[in-house]
Amino acid sequence: LVAMGSFPLVKVLVIGLVLFANQFASLVIFPILPFMIQGFYPSTPKSQLGPYAGVLGSAFYFGSFMGSVWWGKTSDKYGRRIVMLCGLCGTLVAGFMFGLAGSFPWAVFYRFLWGALNGNIGVCKTYLSESAFCGCAGCMQCSSSFHYCHKNTFHCIVSVI
Repeated sequence: LVAMGSFPLVKVLVIGLVLFANQFASLVIFPILPFMIQGFYPSTPKSQLGPYAGVLGSAFYFGSFMGSVWWGKTSDKYGRRIVMLCGLCGTLVAGFMFGLAGSFPWAVFYRFLWGALNGNIGVCKTYLSESAFCGCAGCMQCSSSFHYCHKNTFHCIVSVI
């Protein structure tokens, strides 16, 4: 039998905040997306804004798909913590630049970049699994899902406000 140590609560909370920032960044634009597209294309009827909203909304996820493998390899080489910090800084800069985008192509580019620089999901889950002792591995992986569910609740509250 392996002796169980104390539960690494601080690590779980920090990873929860990183995952929350990651997931919140993925959904934060959806309440304002139709208005943003209407601002880029004022002459387009509201019934024709869907394809533009789909491209802009999915650019983050495509960027995340393209950047996740690179972030994983980088975290293997340089360490998990530094990669998580770089991912958070990339999220901050790309989100700021997305807010300043003056045209639809630039908004799509910055939204893609926002996703590509935000590859923290896999890195965080790897960090949690490496931080867990034998009796706690399941609890650590459940905590990442727990933070994901809280992100959905918080996002719904913020989008109503």
